[in-house]
Amino acid sequence: IRHMTTPRPSTAPPTLLSLGTSSGLTRSRALQGQRVSSKLFVVAVDGTRMSKRALRLAAWLMDTGTRDKIKCVCVSDGKDINRMTALDHVKEGEKDLMDLGLGRYTAPGEVLFVHDGGNVVDTLNKVASGGHLVMGTSGEKRAGKGKATNDPALVGSVSLQCMATCSAPVILCKPKGTPALDSTKGMQMRGQGVSGTKIVVSVDGSKISQKCFDMSLRFVKPADMIHVVHVQNSDQNMLRPGASNSLLGNSAIDTYYSQECAKAEHRFPRSRFVYQALPIQKASVVETILAYTESVLADMIIMGSVELGKASSLSKGLALGSVSAAIARRTPAHVLIAKNFAL
Repeated sequence: IRHMTTPRPSTAPPTLLSLGTSSGLTRSRALQGQRVSSKLFVVAVDGTRMSKRALRLAAWLMDTGTRDKIKCVCVSDGKDINRMTALDHVKEGEKDLMDLGLGRYTAPGEVLFVHDGGNVVDTLNKVASGGHLVMGTSGEKRAGKGKATNDPALVGSVSLQCMATCSAPVILCKPKGTPALDSTKGMQMRGQGVSGTKIVVSVDGSKISQKCFDMSLRFVKPADMIHVVHVQNSDQNMLRPGASNSLLGNSAIDTYYSQECAKAEHRFPRSRFVYQALPIQKASVVETILAYTESVLADMIIMGSVELGKASSLSKGLALGSVSAAIARRTPAHVLIAKNFAL
């Protein structure tokens, strides 16, 4: 006799069930009680202060309980950085991890070479496949001929192209994000579960938004606070491609993510999850998210990319989505770009 079991209904509101597939938004592995797989952080190092900071950010975000690993890579283009210099940068990065007590969690480093017809962006994207690419930004830009100014939120061209075209999630380390990164005591307090991270997760009615929420569950650690925010925008022309706000309605999105935050707090009792519906300010989703991020002193923002795009469209922010690209450029907080095809 064959016994048939009735499938458990989704917890999502009926309007969310129409998203993307007939099954609607699926619960994350973490909320289903399944074991979260280990993560690989591929950190681009080049000997600069910001690449060292990016390495510390990877150490800050990693979880030794799930056997996460950090891998140092350096790209040798044969001009600015030769093979020996690149090797020195990789060894220096591995030594920094040893000094942080993470020798056991350091994957073998690698020197990468730009082949004929290739570029630094493609080389980094290839090695980051299956992991998380972590990069630093210098915070310097040219203000005019022979002049340079500092901008703590600036995203360089290589960083922006990687965020737009990499198939793996990309984490951009900013100069002023998480001040505790710059002190040994701060790193130690993080390791002891005393110092937490404030993370803002931007969501709407799209599938990629749930990827962003799931990504926060993979990174959450004791003492962390996750702010899940949805900008309630009635202007349909401002919705990014792939979003379904007009079909779902704000109330359906509010209900779904309020429930998911409650479940997440039950799953991670030493962390806090807060859902916040934000009325749009100054007719701009970007300004609304930036203002909220500043008000809660967020360490990192998690956003989604629309899809892979061509480098020629980067100047308009089309590859990342105009909202994600604008926030990544302007926020002083670290930025994590989730991808449709990776988690």
